[in-house]
Amino acid sequence: DTPFHIILDGTFVFTALKFKIDIIDRLKTLLQESYNAEVNLYIMKSSLVEIRDIGSKGSTALSFIRDTCKEINDDDIEGTSISERTVNFLSK
Repeated sequence: DTPFHIILDGTFVFTALKFKIDIIDRLKTLLQESYNAEVNLYIMKSSLVEIRDIGSKGSTALSFIRDTCKEINDDDIEGTSISERTVNFLSK
């Protein structure tokens, strides 16, 4: 089966981990068991920078992102917000 490619938002990661939600387990339960497909996680570079800027409060989210996500360089993608950049990236 074709793998799922999922772009995570930094705020989502931060909040999920804050409430001790196991993102990987939930995604596997939802997608792998239902569709028997691999899950690949990504994060926009601007989202990663946002998490870094939070400081020590974002350290758990930053560790999770570094360990599980591939970074998408969005330096050249137009948009004034991470959401706009993500939409523009997906529209390419």
